[in-house]
Amino acid sequence: MCTKQLIDELLDENTCIREVVNMAYTMTHILIADKVLEYFDCPIDYSTYMVGAIAPDAVHANPNYSRELKEKSHVFAEGLKWGEVTSENELEDWFDCVKEFYVNNHSKYDRDFFLGYIVHILTDICSCREIYATFYNTLTKDEMVEKKKQFSHESYLVNYYLFCEYSKNKDLIDILKKGRSYSIPNVYDYTYFENRIIQLLDFEFKSWDLGSIENNSIVTIKNTMELLESAPEMIRHMLVEVGG
Repeated sequence: MCTKQLIDELLDENTCIREVVNMAYTMTHILIADKVLEYFDCPIDYSTYMVGAIAPDAVHANPNYSRELKEKSHVFAEGLKWGEVTSENELEDWFDCVKEFYVNNHSKYDRDFFLGYIVHILTDICSCREIYATFYNTLTKDEMVEKKKQFSHESYLVNYYLFCEYSKNKDLIDILKKGRSYSIPNVYDYTYFENRIIQLLDFEFKSWDLGSIENNSIVTIKNTMELLESAPEMIRHMLVEVGG
């Protein structure tokens, strides 16, 4: 069973999880992508769309993982650093870069996969604005490390709670295995996606002790549910702006 102690040990060992201390986690991406899909009246391959909706984070399955690879997979504007995008100007720069990326690439790749991919990044922009930036901007230098660990642990608890709820009606792993993934040169390498599924099963979706989830104070069920309600409409407007 995954616990706070395990998270602390992994963070102290400087694993790739160190960089997963901000933005939305896997199930937030899945559930928001699910709701965004309600705005489309054309047939969409659900599995391929959902693969796209978590594909940018497959970079964590790359044995040579780095923050720079994460920034590339999430189409960061030049000069922005993962985990440090906390101002409205920085969020706007990121969104402008996503718009340019969409215009230059949307006709080159599978429509459903690419839509999911864009929705993933827009979800992270929304999550950063609504939850992470607010949290980050209150931190002092002395408490930065411990508070980020707390943010990460609480996020994994909520993520597992959402996975359990989703799994009552759908088999996420089966859905992802049925979907198609496509590389985007210099942005996303599809060869790591299968290992990302294994990563999810071995860690995020393993078994978490949810007994303390009501004590979460940074990432809570309440503010996550609020994000799940508000983000789809925000993303709908953003997709209109980027040309979706």
